[in-house]
Amino acid sequence: MFDAEYGRRIVWQIAILDGHTAGRARVDTSRMFYRGDTKFPLNVNDADLDINMRERPQEHTGATEMVFCLIRCEFGSQLHNQAAIEGNNMLRLLGNPSTPIAEKEAFISKLENYFEEKFVKHCDPAIPVQLLSMVMIKVMFGRLRLASRHPRRFGDRGANMSQEEKDSLFAICLMMIEYDNRGHRLSEMPKFMWHIKANFQLDAFVYILNDLRHSSVGERADHAWQEILECFEHHSVVLTDTKNPLHVAIGNLALKSWGARESMLAHLGQTLPDGEIPRPISILRAQRSVVVTPKSYSNVSDQRLAGEPAQNQAFQATDPMPFDSMDSTPIDWEYWNDLINASGVMMDDTQYQQPVYDTNTTNYWKEGGV
Repeated sequence: MFDAEYGRRIVWQIAILDGHTAGRARVDTSRMFYRGDTKFPLNVNDADLDINMRERPQEHTGATEMVFCLIRCEFGSQLHNQAAIEGNNMLRLLGNPSTPIAEKEAFISKLENYFEEKFVKHCDPAIPVQLLSMVMIKVMFGRLRLASRHPRRFGDRGANMSQEEKDSLFAICLMMIEYDNRGHRLSEMPKFMWHIKANFQLDAFVYILNDLRHSSVGERADHAWQEILECFEHHSVVLTDTKNPLHVAIGNLALKSWGARESMLAHLGQTLPDGEIPRPISILRAQRSVVVTPKSYSNVSDQRLAGEPAQNQAFQATDPMPFDSMDSTPIDWEYWNDLINASGVMMDDTQYQQPVYDTNTTNYWKEGGV
């Protein structure tokens, strides 16, 4: 029984890593459904296991040391169970623009409530791994909501989204960025930084930056910029790696959005709330040799970057290019989708799929084989 339990723990961890790696490599795993013949690890602490035990230990009803792992196993399993029941891939249904938002939200909320009841209400935020588990559930369902509403899902790229829908999507994205920042701030989280770093919600980050091109001032914008600038500090590679086309594009978008903020504040006769240029913006401008005047701001255009080969998108310095402060050009979501997907961190339909296991390999850990 001891070997079987640890075997299940290892198999599921490998499965999760395999799925994550497949997503980063852009391997389509949408047809690889887990068959359900390998059971989850038990909800027990390490102290409940003994190498000489012959009987299965009694599972706990509350949270244990396995809560973080069990949530990840359960999430993939629940989605696939729903797919089997409905005779369709729920993830692709959520991404279908013809599916009403209310129907998508009903499915997501129902599944979220299940996780709240089974896991969250038993978690103690004073225990680091349980706090991480609570946050992970919030972010997982934020990702589903973002996937179901993202402008890239729609033929008009979100041009006809209502203001209410835009505000809702902005709040979802900002929530995920806030949790990322909190994870970096908490003194208890360094041991889990591998998970926080690997699950940085870059698609949410890009959406907020794009929205801030048009909603550049006010309390909401002030708060969003505070979170965005802190996030830049935590993920400094986005600032320093000028050989990565994705990071270059994010820097360009950040400068464009910050320039819109400065221009609007100047138009209103106001100054920046903190009175100075934030460090991330200064770094980005220095990289691009950007010079800003009160009546104009400079940046590298998204369209110019999109038309260049990837190997030419890295640069040391770029001549400043003026942009109108009220730029209303819609963002090219296909362009961003390609860039972010190529980086392996974009949440697409395949990243929630679990691979099919070789049944010969897993037979030992099936309940009937113990």
